Amino acid sequence: LTPVANENYSLFPTAKVDDSETIWLNPGRIHSLITQKQQTIVCFENLFALGTYKNSASLKNGMKKAFFAHAIIKREHDCRGTRSTTSLLEFLNITSSVETRDILKSLEFQHIPGYQHDFFRIYSKFQDADSQKKAKKELHRRYSIEL
Repeated sequence: LTPVANENYSLFPTAKVDDSETIWLNPGRIHSLITQKQQTIVCFENLFALGTYKNSASLKNGMKKAFFAHAIIKREHDCRGTRSTTSLLEFLNITSSVETRDILKSLEFQHIPGYQHDFFRIYSKFQDADSQKKAKKELHRRYSIEL
């Protein structure tokens, strides 16, 4: 499941995007995960809690993906003065909790995949290629034109 992110936070889904039961969670605000019977209780730093049928290992994996998405986007915007050994917990400016420390315990700025400005360059190429593909399909659909 793919997370979404901007330079300030990230969100990850608990199920497929088109599933009506899907909940989008901010991993940077999760305080703890408690397994009870066949569900996991997600406790947030503001003491709000909710239950999900996702197991804690799956939720932690979603959190880690979301943290990396957040880190990639944040690095694209600004990383001046950030040392390669800066912890991701500090770089992302997220609350230190049992879960965030466990997931990010040995991860540093240098562990963010790719390089600064890679994402937007690759994304724009993908978008351009995708737009061209869609335009070709539409031309073929409307006018039976093959390109």
